[in-house]
Amino acid sequence: MAKNLLQDFRRVGETSATLSLRERQGVVARDELIDDARYVFRALADQNRLRIIFSLSGCRELNVRSICELLELNQPAVSHHLKTLLDAGLVLRRKNGKQNLYRLDSAKIESTFSQFGKHLS
Repeated sequence: MAKNLLQDFRRVGETSATLSLRERQGVVARDELIDDARYVFRALADQNRLRIIFSLSGCRELNVRSICELLELNQPAVSHHLKTLLDAGLVLRRKNGKQNLYRLDSAKIESTFSQFGKHLS
């Protein structure tokens, strides 16, 4: 595994002329996966965002006020954390009148961790 990873990193440094089209596509796909994983892991690195994720996992949807009450955080803090989670693609937002309802994007979470796990094994 370590040998393959080292070879992959060496290939990233090679010029595109020395890589076949298939190899270049693999490097680009890997770079996209790394970039996507970076946003996801950065979003999950905060304790309050993890608490929001766990709160949403137990409910179908929650509005900001409900999340504030559950986590005992103020509205600006919760909104900031939800924006980070939205930008990372971990939660989805739906408007219902004046309220924003949030839910987990389970497919995105499973896909990211599944793809990331494949490259680690």
